[in-house]
Amino acid sequence: MSVNNFEGEYRATSDIQIREILANFWKTHNLVVESQPVDFKNHQLPLARIKKVMKIDNGVKAPILFAKACELFILELTLMSWLQTEENKRRTLQKSDISAAVAKSDTFDFLIDILPRDELKPVKKGDGLGNAHLMGFPHNAVPEADKYIVRID
Repeated sequence: MSVNNFEGEYRATSDIQIREILANFWKTHNLVVESQPVDFKNHQLPLARIKKVMKIDNGVKAPILFAKACELFILELTLMSWLQTEENKRRTLQKSDISAAVAKSDTFDFLIDILPRDELKPVKKGDGLGNAHLMGFPHNAVPEADKYIVRID
């Protein structure tokens, strides 16, 4: 199954449906892993990068297994992000969808500190300065990325 199949195959409106979709996702991928012969030469992810990541943890010794685990991790994160995209009635996956998927899932808790939250908010049109003056920037010393402001909750 590829990421391109997500659109037609997965649509969710509730937490129960999301759990069912994930169960179906893992059932399908378990069958694929069990039924396909192991191809040691062709991988979805570059093996050199996998080995580079593996050097961080000396306990990891099986690059092919680790490569498959990384592939499944990416597919699941993409699936959860796509469900967020559909929930927001959009057809383009955005960074905010990935952040929302990470925030909703206990599985991805370790990514919360890595991924940017919805801290940046587009500035409304007006004087071109947004609310930069409220953040302590002088009128003429607006930061380079003046089209974003930090939302303080």
